[in-house]
Amino acid sequence: MHRGYVKLYRKGIEHALFKRPLVWHFWNYCLLRANHVDKEIEFQGKPFVVKRGSFIMSLKNASEDTGLSVQNIRSAIKSLCSFSMLEKSTQQLTKQATLISVIKYDAYQSLDEEGNKASNKVPTKCQQSANKAPTINNNVKNYKNVKKKNICGKNSEAFERWWKIYPKRNGRRVGKKNAALQFEKIPESEWQELKQATENYAKECNGLPKDAERFLKKDFWKDFIKPSESTKPRNGEKKDGERSLEELKAAATYHKDGSITLGE
Repeated sequence: MHRGYVKLYRKGIEHALFKRPLVWHFWNYCLLRANHVDKEIEFQGKPFVVKRGSFIMSLKNASEDTGLSVQNIRSAIKSLCSFSMLEKSTQQLTKQATLISVIKYDAYQSLDEEGNKASNKVPTKCQQSANKAPTINNNVKNYKNVKKKNICGKNSEAFERWWKIYPKRNGRRVGKKNAALQFEKIPESEWQELKQATENYAKECNGLPKDAERFLKKDFWKDFIKPSESTKPRNGEKKDGERSLEELKAAATYHKDGSITLGE
């Protein structure tokens, strides 16, 4: 078994010859048979260099290797040459042997990684712009997209509830993705304190809150678990929902028996 590889582009399935299976089968055979480096051989008692991307072929041997008939191979060579994918030497080496070359072979196998990058920029009719496809596997790309969408994991619902109570700035909240990453670092046991701190902060920020990410980062939010002095009611001031003594007296009902009923 020969070592090495060739690159096949997924967009090859869009090529006109792909629907001709015998031709496409022979095309793959040529890619696999072509020399990946220049190779000097002895031919008819003389040294002969078979260039990279080329190989010597006889119809008989190719038929045995591929399972195609000689006529199928002749037809395939003609079609591939017409699409500028193969080049058949005009000089017949022998009655049986001829030199076949894969045009722009570097697009299918490069000598090094730098060559791979360069070859991707070389368009061929066979590729039909397949070389424009990203080198990253689509499955890997899709996995990254899914990972971004599920950025909060099991805590996504809790984060969404918290996100709704975080104060807006200029009518909107920004930086949701980064805030979600910070939220993931906060243990569930502290979520109730975070809620209280967020509500307190909403009262103190005067409509100009920090980005949510900065509020959560480095435990900044913990400074607001307890309301600051500015939000606590001063002496004599009533708390939210609390009624003053004067209001209670005004709402009271005094009865003849001396009893008093406080108003609702």
